[in-house]
Amino acid sequence: MARSNADDLLQSFRYKVMEVDPAIGKLEGKAGFNSVTVPELSQDVAEYREGNVVYTKKFPGVPTVENLTLSKGSAQKDSMFWDWGLSAINGAAYRTDLLINVYAQAMNGTLEEHDPAKQLKCKEVFPVRVKPIGDLDATSSDVSLSEIDAAVEEIALTLISNSLNGSEKPKLSNV
Repeated sequence: MARSNADDLLQSFRYKVMEVDPAIGKLEGKAGFNSVTVPELSQDVAEYREGNVVYTKKFPGVPTVENLTLSKGSAQKDSMFWDWGLSAINGAAYRTDLLINVYAQAMNGTLEEHDPAKQLKCKEVFPVRVKPIGDLDATSSDVSLSEIDAAVEEIALTLISNSLNGSEKPKLSNV
């Protein structure tokens, strides 16, 4: 019996970052990114000890979300990261939601982009560090990369499962 392609591991180079327009809920594709450092979700441990107990009791504490890092090649007329950073400094509208779609390889071996395998929604994202161009070195032939670190208040992961024959619509499940 053949195994399902749902058991295949996801490849880390098949992704797309999109911005959610809060006014109308519309998705807007963003520039291609060289790399995306996905934020981690972690939780502190709260310890409690009573006077007659030798060991402390541990309870789940406050959850925290690490920063998101995006990097892309610097183009001559591209100041997207810089503009977003300045909007936060100047008090303009600067918070947004970002979707990171991760795609799987299809049954026929092609790379499908219409249905992501997983979707990570980063909520209330705002810039905290901007590097508008990469480090300059006259002896290097590397492409100059712009970087931005963005604080994320909350993340949500959605698993999207496709049927084997492709006749059903994708099913969403929130984790």
